[in-house]
Amino acid sequence: MHPAQQLYQLWETDQSLAAVARRLAEIAMALGETEELRAARQVVQSTEAELQRWQVTRRDRELEVSSLNDKIRTSEDQLYSGRVRNPKELKGMEEELESLRRRRESVEEAELEALLEVERLQSVLAAQMEALDALQAEWQAAQEALRAEQADLENRQRQLRARRQQQAAAVQAYLPVYQDLYRRRAGRPVAILKDGVCQTCGMALPTGEAQRVRHSPELCFCSSCGRVLWAE
Repeated sequence: MHPAQQLYQLWETDQSLAAVARRLAEIAMALGETEELRAARQVVQSTEAELQRWQVTRRDRELEVSSLNDKIRTSEDQLYSGRVRNPKELKGMEEELESLRRRRESVEEAELEALLEVERLQSVLAAQMEALDALQAEWQAAQEALRAEQADLENRQRQLRARRQQQAAAVQAYLPVYQDLYRRRAGRPVAILKDGVCQTCGMALPTGEAQRVRHSPELCFCSSCGRVLWAE
């Protein structure tokens, strides 16, 4: 096999290795929770916290209503027991009872408001949890697919590296030229010569030079771009 062809095959392997490395880097970036999933979970956590606050408020108002009911019953028992006959004292007891009743009415309204807010938030949370579960399932499936692709690519990478090692050993004498051109020619050190034209830079070679590329056992270079030429 002509050394130019061997270098071209080495370059193809290097290109495949670079493509695999790029895709593995993309997969590494894609693995892990997405911003969308984290945002959805944060929304659920925020709603849960708000729901808990309203549940505490509802329980507090419920307990306060219960306490006021006890006080009202005690005040009513005292007021209507007949044991108190002093008009001024009776009037004071009536005013205190009325104040307790007004306070109870206010607290009951607050309790109802808390109950309605709890029910609303429970409904909102259920919808958010359903959306989060769907997003989680979709994300999990995507992660499994990415990990499977990652495993395949890592296996492919090992195969390509073994192939490159063999190819590089076969053209050991030309590796310095190849590596120098790889750096200076944007990662493309070898060009194909077809119909007398360098397929990389588009330069048409003189007939004699093109014939030399086809028949010389040594490496030939494009007089325009400087790349190694291989005539298929």
